[in-house]
Amino acid sequence: SLIAALTITELRQWFPSIALHDLYECRTAAKLAERLTLLSDEKKNETTLKIPNTCVKPSYTRIILCSVYQAIVVLILGGIVSLELILPYIIFVRILHHHHGIGYACLGAYGVLVIVPLFRHLFSLIIKWILIGRYKEGDFPLWGWMYVRWWTVEQLRNLAMPETFADSPLMSIYYRLFGAKIGRNVHLGSINCEAPDLLEIDDDTTISSEVHFQTAFVEDYTLKFRRIYI
Repeated sequence: SLIAALTITELRQWFPSIALHDLYECRTAAKLAERLTLLSDEKKNETTLKIPNTCVKPSYTRIILCSVYQAIVVLILGGIVSLELILPYIIFVRILHHHHGIGYACLGAYGVLVIVPLFRHLFSLIIKWILIGRYKEGDFPLWGWMYVRWWTVEQLRNLAMPETFADSPLMSIYYRLFGAKIGRNVHLGSINCEAPDLLEIDDDTTISSEVHFQTAFVEDYTLKFRRIYI
């Protein structure tokens, strides 16, 4: 069976319509050659139906404006990350400078490391409800206003690293806060959903790790939002 499958895979490079049963039905090379000839003739006689491309490509102006906006956001996010890295050291030095002792300095630096990730989650949550509100099913132009808002919220959510809540009850609470409908006794691993409002998971459900719910995706220069029910 493995050899037959490999043979069919090679033959499909020249005869796409050949199937595995053709190989089993044609026991000899001569019969297989006849079958391939028939398939080749059928392919020549086929009428190809060309589906017109109806998607509207975005204008260069929209692409440039979106690129400039995204560059500014990336620079701001880079500054935030850099500030988070040096802030514990600043707090540590300032506490030592006021002669409070190294113990208090370490405690203050550790407190910053604990508080900052919580602030990232809170900030991304607030921005989501301000810029988006609730996601609704629909189609939107690529690099348009909806795309820009969706992209911004996702960058902030990724910066907050929600996967740290994976495999804990906090994951369900996190997605409920972002608008997802999560039932009772639901276990969530390290899932990813880019439009949480369109995700609904019923009671007594277990979702494993590395699961991507494609409630938002780009197709034919269009950002599409679709609902998923589990």
